[in-house]
Amino acid sequence: MFFAGLTCEMRAQDFYPLDSANTWSYRVFHNNYPQPPDSTTRQPSITTDTLMPNGHTYRRLSQSDPLGSLFVRVDSTHVHYCFDGLDVPMFNLRDTVGTVDTIRWGPLFTSRLDRVDSILIFGQWRTARYYSFDGLVQSEATLAEGFGIVDAVDWGDGGWPFNYIAWWRIRGCIIRDTTYGTLVDVPEEQTSPTGFALYQNYPNPFNPSTSIKFQLTNSNFVSLKAYNILGQDVATLVDGITSSGNHVVTFGASHLATGVYVYVLSTPSGSIRRKMMLLK
Repeated sequence: MFFAGLTCEMRAQDFYPLDSANTWSYRVFHNNYPQPPDSTTRQPSITTDTLMPNGHTYRRLSQSDPLGSLFVRVDSTHVHYCFDGLDVPMFNLRDTVGTVDTIRWGPLFTSRLDRVDSILIFGQWRTARYYSFDGLVQSEATLAEGFGIVDAVDWGDGGWPFNYIAWWRIRGCIIRDTTYGTLVDVPEEQTSPTGFALYQNYPNPFNPSTSIKFQLTNSNFVSLKAYNILGQDVATLVDGITSSGNHVVTFGASHLATGVYVYVLSTPSGSIRRKMMLLK
Protein backbone atom coordinates (compact mmCIF):
# COMPACT_ATOMS: atom_id res chain seq x y z
CA MET A 1 0.00 0.00 0.00
CA PHE A 2 1.31 3.45 -0.91
CA PHE A 3 0.99 6.42 1.41
CA ALA A 4 1.72 9.81 -0.11
CA GLY A 5 2.72 11.27 3.25
CA LEU A 6 5.87 9.13 3.28
CA THR A 7 7.30 10.85 0.20
CA CYS A 8 6.44 14.50 0.93
CA GLU A 9 8.87 16.96 2.45
CA MET A 10 8.41 16.90 6.21
CA ARG A 11 8.12 20.10 8.21
CA ALA A 12 8.17 20.41 11.99
CA GLN A 13 4.90 22.40 12.02
CA ASP A 14 3.18 19.50 10.25
CA PHE A 15 4.22 17.08 12.99
CA TYR A 16 3.69 19.30 16.03
CA PRO A 17 0.94 21.82 15.10
CA LEU A 18 1.08 24.81 17.45
CA ASP A 19 -1.95 26.84 16.38
CA SER A 20 -3.74 28.85 19.08
CA ALA A 21 -6.21 26.78 21.13
CA ASN A 22 -4.96 23.42 19.81
CA THR A 23 -5.69 20.88 22.54
CA TRP A 24 -4.61 17.29 23.15
CA SER A 25 -6.38 14.85 25.47
CA TYR A 26 -4.33 11.92 26.80
CA ARG A 27 -4.97 8.95 29.02
CA VAL A 28 -1.83 8.39 31.10
CA PHE A 29 -1.25 4.91 32.48
CA HIS A 30 1.05 4.61 35.50
CA ASN A 31 2.95 1.49 36.51
CA ASN A 32 2.99 1.65 40.31
CA TYR A 33 4.86 -1.66 40.82
CA PRO A 34 4.55 -3.36 43.28
CA GLN A 35 1.18 -1.60 43.69
CA PRO A 36 -1.62 -1.97 41.07
CA PRO A 37 -1.37 0.34 38.05
CA ASP A 38 -3.70 3.33 37.65
CA SER A 39 -4.42 6.06 35.09
CA THR A 40 -5.04 9.79 34.93
CA THR A 41 -6.14 12.29 32.29
CA ARG A 42 -4.02 15.13 30.88
CA GLN A 43 -5.20 17.84 28.46
CA PRO A 44 -2.45 20.31 27.46
CA SER A 45 -3.54 23.13 25.16
CA ILE A 46 -1.81 26.06 23.46
CA THR A 47 -2.34 29.26 25.46
CA THR A 48 0.05 32.17 24.76
CA ASP A 49 3.32 33.17 23.11
CA THR A 50 6.22 33.56 25.54
CA LEU A 51 9.53 35.26 24.79
CA MET A 52 12.20 33.50 26.82
CA PRO A 53 15.57 34.99 27.93
CA ASN A 54 17.31 32.81 25.33
CA GLY A 55 15.80 35.08 22.64
CA HIS A 56 13.30 32.57 21.22
CA THR A 57 9.50 32.82 21.35
CA TYR A 58 7.69 29.62 22.40
CA ARG A 59 4.06 28.55 22.49
CA ARG A 60 3.14 28.00 26.13
CA LEU A 61 1.08 24.95 27.07
CA SER A 62 -1.52 24.90 29.83
CA GLN A 63 0.04 21.63 31.04
CA SER A 64 3.31 19.93 30.18
CA ASP A 65 3.31 17.72 27.10
CA PRO A 66 4.10 13.96 27.22
CA LEU A 67 7.85 14.64 27.35
CA GLY A 68 7.55 17.16 30.16
CA SER A 69 7.82 20.57 28.50
CA LEU A 70 5.60 23.64 28.94
CA PHE A 71 7.28 25.63 26.15
CA VAL A 72 7.48 24.43 22.54
CA ARG A 73 8.43 26.08 19.25
CA VAL A 74 8.98 24.85 15.71
CA ASP A 75 11.08 25.96 12.75
CA SER A 76 11.37 24.38 9.33
CA THR A 77 13.37 21.39 10.57
CA HIS A 78 13.03 20.93 14.34
CA VAL A 79 10.63 20.87 17.25
CA HIS A 80 12.36 22.78 20.06
CA TYR A 81 11.70 22.65 23.80
CA CYS A 82 12.76 25.19 26.42
CA PHE A 83 14.28 23.58 29.50
CA ASP A 84 15.95 25.59 32.28
CA GLY A 85 16.21 28.48 29.83
CA LEU A 86 17.97 26.38 27.20
CA ASP A 87 16.70 25.89 23.64
CA VAL A 88 16.68 22.13 23.00
CA PRO A 89 16.15 20.73 19.45
CA MET A 90 14.08 17.74 20.57
CA PHE A 91 12.78 16.32 17.26
CA ASN A 92 14.71 16.61 13.99
CA LEU A 93 12.33 16.27 11.02
CA ARG A 94 15.21 15.95 8.55
CA ASP A 95 16.74 12.90 10.23
CA THR A 96 16.84 9.60 8.39
CA VAL A 97 16.12 6.34 10.19
CA GLY A 98 18.93 5.43 12.56
CA THR A 99 20.26 8.97 12.97
CA VAL A 100 21.31 9.87 16.53
CA ASP A 101 21.31 13.54 17.60
CA THR A 102 22.80 15.06 20.74
CA ILE A 103 20.16 16.96 22.71
CA ARG A 104 21.39 17.08 26.35
CA TRP A 105 18.05 17.94 27.91
CA GLY A 106 18.03 17.19 31.64
CA PRO A 107 18.41 13.40 32.04
CA LEU A 108 18.14 12.82 28.25
CA PHE A 109 21.31 12.97 26.19
CA THR A 110 20.42 11.71 22.71
CA SER A 111 17.48 11.48 20.31
CA ARG A 112 17.22 8.71 17.72
CA LEU A 113 14.77 8.29 14.84
CA ASP A 114 13.92 4.58 14.99
CA ARG A 115 11.50 4.31 12.07
CA VAL A 116 9.05 6.12 9.79
CA ASP A 117 5.78 4.40 9.02
CA SER A 118 2.08 5.02 8.44
CA ILE A 119 -0.41 5.02 11.30
CA LEU A 120 -4.21 4.96 11.37
CA ILE A 121 -5.18 7.74 13.74
CA PHE A 122 -8.77 8.97 14.21
CA GLY A 123 -9.77 7.14 11.02
CA GLN A 124 -7.04 8.73 8.88
CA TRP A 125 -3.77 7.35 7.55
CA ARG A 126 -0.90 9.65 8.50
CA THR A 127 2.89 9.49 8.46
CA ALA A 128 4.32 8.67 11.88
CA ARG A 129 7.89 9.20 13.11
CA TYR A 130 9.03 7.05 16.04
CA TYR A 131 11.74 8.53 18.28
CA SER A 132 13.62 7.12 21.26
CA PHE A 133 15.57 9.11 23.85
CA ASP A 134 18.42 7.88 26.00
CA GLY A 135 20.55 9.10 28.88
CA LEU A 136 20.10 8.67 32.60
CA VAL A 137 16.51 7.71 31.73
CA GLN A 138 14.90 6.27 28.61
CA SER A 139 11.73 7.29 26.81
CA GLU A 140 9.96 7.08 23.46
CA ALA A 141 7.55 9.31 21.54
CA THR A 142 5.57 9.00 18.31
CA LEU A 143 4.81 12.08 16.20
CA ALA A 144 1.88 11.73 13.79
CA GLU A 145 1.60 14.13 10.86
CA GLY A 146 -1.08 16.71 11.57
CA PHE A 147 -1.63 15.64 15.19
CA GLY A 148 1.58 15.94 17.22
CA ILE A 149 2.55 13.46 19.94
CA VAL A 150 0.09 10.57 19.88
CA ASP A 151 1.99 8.07 22.02
CA ALA A 152 4.83 8.35 24.55
CA VAL A 153 6.42 6.04 27.11
CA ASP A 154 8.69 6.92 30.03
CA TRP A 155 10.83 3.87 30.75
CA GLY A 156 12.73 5.44 33.66
CA ASP A 157 16.25 4.09 33.99
CA GLY A 158 15.37 0.89 32.14
CA GLY A 159 16.05 -1.26 35.21
CA TRP A 160 14.08 -4.11 36.74
CA PRO A 161 11.16 -4.88 36.40
CA PHE A 162 11.68 -3.58 32.83
CA ASN A 163 8.34 -1.83 32.57
CA TYR A 164 7.11 1.68 31.92
CA ILE A 165 6.73 4.43 34.53
CA ALA A 166 4.13 6.35 32.49
CA TRP A 167 2.53 5.61 29.13
CA TRP A 168 0.65 8.39 27.32
CA ARG A 169 -2.00 7.49 24.72
CA ILE A 170 -3.91 10.17 22.83
CA ARG A 171 -7.69 9.87 22.89
CA GLY A 172 -8.70 13.15 21.28
CA CYS A 173 -7.53 16.56 20.13
CA ILE A 174 -8.57 19.86 18.60
CA ILE A 175 -6.34 20.88 15.69
CA ARG A 176 -7.14 24.08 13.81
CA ASP A 177 -10.76 24.12 15.10
CA THR A 178 -11.39 20.48 14.09
CA THR A 179 -12.17 18.01 16.87
CA TYR A 180 -10.94 14.40 16.69
CA GLY A 181 -11.75 11.60 19.11
CA THR A 182 -12.85 12.31 22.69
CA LEU A 183 -11.84 15.36 24.73
CA VAL A 184 -13.84 15.20 27.95
CA ASP A 185 -15.36 12.49 30.08
CA VAL A 186 -18.93 13.67 29.42
CA PRO A 187 -21.21 12.41 26.66
CA GLU A 188 -21.77 14.46 23.54
CA GLU A 189 -24.99 16.42 23.14
CA GLN A 190 -28.07 14.23 23.25
CA THR A 191 -31.44 14.72 21.56
CA SER A 192 -33.18 17.55 23.40
CA PRO A 193 -35.51 16.23 26.11
CA THR A 194 -39.12 17.41 25.90
CA GLY A 195 -39.74 20.67 27.68
CA PHE A 196 -36.55 22.64 27.16
CA ALA A 197 -33.88 23.55 24.60
CA LEU A 198 -30.30 24.79 24.73
CA TYR A 199 -28.82 26.79 21.85
CA GLN A 200 -25.27 27.31 20.62
CA ASN A 201 -23.59 30.25 22.34
CA TYR A 202 -22.93 33.43 20.35
CA PRO A 203 -20.35 34.51 19.45
CA ASN A 204 -18.34 31.32 19.23
CA PRO A 205 -15.32 31.39 19.44
CA PHE A 206 -15.55 34.27 21.93
CA ASN A 207 -13.40 36.66 23.96
CA PRO A 208 -13.99 37.50 26.76
CA SER A 209 -17.75 36.90 27.02
CA THR A 210 -20.52 35.11 25.15
CA SER A 211 -24.32 34.77 25.34
CA ILE A 212 -26.06 31.45 26.03
CA LYS A 213 -29.75 31.09 25.21
CA PHE A 214 -32.10 28.43 26.50
CA GLN A 215 -35.86 27.87 26.35
CA LEU A 216 -38.28 26.34 28.87
CA THR A 217 -41.80 25.12 28.10
CA ASN A 218 -42.75 25.16 31.78
CA SER A 219 -41.44 26.75 34.93
CA ASN A 220 -38.87 24.38 36.40
CA PHE A 221 -35.71 24.00 38.44
CA VAL A 222 -32.76 24.76 36.14
CA SER A 223 -29.01 24.40 36.49
CA LEU A 224 -26.71 25.91 33.83
CA LYS A 225 -23.02 25.38 34.45
CA ALA A 226 -19.75 25.68 32.49
CA TYR A 227 -16.90 23.18 32.70
CA ASN A 228 -13.34 23.07 31.41
CA ILE A 229 -11.97 20.13 29.44
CA LEU A 230 -10.86 18.47 32.68
CA GLY A 231 -14.52 18.32 33.72
CA GLN A 232 -14.00 20.95 36.44
CA ASP A 233 -16.85 23.37 37.24
CA VAL A 234 -15.71 26.90 36.26
CA ALA A 235 -19.01 28.84 36.45
CA THR A 236 -22.60 28.49 37.67
CA LEU A 237 -24.83 30.65 35.46
CA VAL A 238 -28.29 29.54 36.62
CA ASP A 239 -29.24 27.54 39.70
CA GLY A 240 -32.88 27.65 40.80
CA ILE A 241 -36.52 27.84 39.75
CA THR A 242 -36.79 29.55 36.36
CA SER A 243 -39.95 30.67 34.57
CA SER A 244 -41.09 29.34 31.19
CA GLY A 245 -40.01 31.14 28.00
CA ASN A 246 -36.73 32.24 26.42
CA HIS A 247 -33.75 33.14 28.59
CA VAL A 248 -30.31 34.56 27.78
CA VAL A 249 -27.36 34.59 30.18
CA THR A 250 -23.84 35.96 29.75
CA PHE A 251 -20.78 33.84 30.41
CA GLY A 252 -17.78 36.02 31.26
CA ALA A 253 -14.43 34.25 30.92
CA SER A 254 -11.81 36.98 31.22
CA HIS A 255 -10.19 35.03 34.08
CA LEU A 256 -10.02 31.75 32.16
CA ALA A 257 -7.42 30.36 29.76
CA THR A 258 -7.88 29.86 26.04
CA GLY A 259 -9.48 26.50 25.35
CA VAL A 260 -12.61 24.45 24.86
CA TYR A 261 -15.35 24.58 27.49
CA VAL A 262 -18.59 22.64 27.89
CA TYR A 263 -21.84 24.19 29.13
CA VAL A 264 -24.57 21.97 30.55
CA LEU A 265 -28.26 22.77 31.02
CA SER A 266 -29.97 20.42 33.48
CA THR A 267 -33.58 20.06 34.66
CA PRO A 268 -35.33 17.18 36.49
CA SER A 269 -36.21 15.68 33.07
CA GLY A 270 -32.67 15.55 31.66
CA SER A 271 -29.70 17.59 30.45
CA ILE A 272 -28.13 18.97 27.28
CA ARG A 273 -24.44 19.69 26.66
CA ARG A 274 -22.76 21.94 24.11
CA LYS A 275 -19.17 23.02 23.48
CA MET A 276 -17.78 26.54 23.15
CA MET A 277 -14.30 27.93 22.53
CA LEU A 278 -12.59 30.78 24.36
CA LEU A 279 -9.93 32.24 22.07
CA LYS A 280 -7.79 35.03 23.54
